[in-house]
Amino acid sequence: MRKILVAATLLLASPAVAQQGVPYSPQTLPSGSVIGRLSSGPGPTEAITFQQLLNGLFPVGSSAYAFNAASVLFQASVSGAITVKAQAATNTYSLLWPSTVGTSGYCFAETVAGSIATGSWTDCAKLSANNTFTGNNIHSGTETFNGLANFTSTFQKSGTTQNFPASGNLVGTSDSQTLINKSIDASQLTGTVAAGRMPALTGDCTTTIGTVATTCTKTNGVAFAASATTDTRNASNINAGTLAYARLPVFARTQSTPGNKSITASSATQMLGMAGTITPTQSGNVLFMIRTETTSSTSGNCVFTIRYGTGTAPTNGAASTGTQSGNGSNPSVGTGSTPTTLIGYTTGLTVNTAYWIDVAAQSTGSSITCGALNNTVIAIEE
Repeated sequence: MRKILVAATLLLASPAVAQQGVPYSPQTLPSGSVIGRLSSGPGPTEAITFQQLLNGLFPVGSSAYAFNAASVLFQASVSGAITVKAQAATNTYSLLWPSTVGTSGYCFAETVAGSIATGSWTDCAKLSANNTFTGNNIHSGTETFNGLANFTSTFQKSGTTQNFPASGNLVGTSDSQTLINKSIDASQLTGTVAAGRMPALTGDCTTTIGTVATTCTKTNGVAFAASATTDTRNASNINAGTLAYARLPVFARTQSTPGNKSITASSATQMLGMAGTITPTQSGNVLFMIRTETTSSTSGNCVFTIRYGTGTAPTNGAASTGTQSGNGSNPSVGTGSTPTTLIGYTTGLTVNTAYWIDVAAQSTGSSITCGALNNTVIAIEE
């Protein structure tokens, strides 16, 4: 700036200026001014202040002026100086300073459009002692922290507010890490926890650490009775009390009252055709009972026995068939009737198979009539 003012002084003191009426002898001028003319057209010389000179050389709103210098030196108000120096550039660029004074602690930032960089003040990360960030800090890209980085308060990840733990290490949601003294919300767990990770349970039910085998011996602290571990489905384990009738199995039981039956026979055995039936459902062990009144045309000449079998029941007068159950009866009848009960017990019949029940009669002579009156046929499975 001093060079410009000196140049202006020398210009005004030159012969050309003298020819326009500027005397060569020194003139009395106000402090901080030079000789020149601000008015339009030729005329007398005027005292021009430094501020007027600067306003004339660099009017407000005028285009930028080029300084062909490597740097510009700004003198400090008391001592020292500040040098602003441009780097070597391959093109012409413009840097526009912010239009406001900004806020204390803000940082200078650029918005670049083509060859013009527009500066502005923005809130930025600020570091204090021990690399502590304060204020609203936004980090983009990859951040590498070396040494002590002290994070406090909360932070955001993808717009969600997060909290730093009071101590210890951060736990990643998809990392393979060993957790010690960490609490996890069970609702966030997926998959299956390995048996080896299970703790030991105590109380009514117990386990061994690292296994899932569980033994329960109590209910609310009261030990189980001995019968609690007994298979009550096995009747041999029931050794006390009375079993309710409803718990007993349903055995087959039948009763029928066929009409009076008779045959006229020789010495061959014939069937009377009682046609009683039973189908065993549980054991196949059956008690047969037939209550009748036997008759014979000749005393002592008829023998009666119980018979049973499968398939179609025999009819009256059919040839002897089936299997005998119990002993026969040979009552002395004469010309009347004798109350007679035939009983037989048979085991091992096939369950869920239908059996017929009948009486076989055998005479000891020819043309003897053997009969059975008022008959009742009973079969009981047990």
